[in-house]
Amino acid sequence: LFLSSDYVFQGDAGNYKEAAPCHPTTAYGQQKLIVERRLLDLNAVVTVIRAASIFGVRGDFPSTVLDSLLRQDDFYAFDDLITTPTFIGDLVAILTRIIDRRATGVFHAVGPDAVSRLVFAETIVQVFGLMNANLYGGSCDTARPRNLSLNNEVTCKYLNYYPDRLAATLNLNQSLWPSIPNVMQK
Repeated sequence: LFLSSDYVFQGDAGNYKEAAPCHPTTAYGQQKLIVERRLLDLNAVVTVIRAASIFGVRGDFPSTVLDSLLRQDDFYAFDDLITTPTFIGDLVAILTRIIDRRATGVFHAVGPDAVSRLVFAETIVQVFGLMNANLYGGSCDTARPRNLSLNNEVTCKYLNYYPDRLAATLNLNQSLWPSIPNVMQK
């Protein structure tokens, strides 16, 4: 099993399917693709799992957003970088199904929502009921790929596993992030 990344794609179109041609534009994406290709060329039992923006672990994006907003700091998020975030619980469920089936090939272990960092942060604000959030969007001024969203339809159908939407996942797993003080709640 090799855990790869959405960064193996160019990032200009988004909605990349498992079999889509890879054209990474970053050194990180190039290294991931080199490993993917070398493993797949071995003609061995190899599985590549592409995930993106993993959350549900310490130091993740929701933690960063919540920590900042709980301090009543301004939070700036890119509104022009699109990914399909992966909840750690979904990643574990997908990996378990892959192992149980001894499946090989390439799988996209992501949620169903393609969102910018700003939309992700806005969803966090909505789910946690933060009324006084100082949330702002802005453009990414670096040479990062703009739309790395992955299409997971083939993976979901094959594994018969369909991750929840982003808001539902955050809502169902609120206990993973710090409690919200009464002053910030609705």
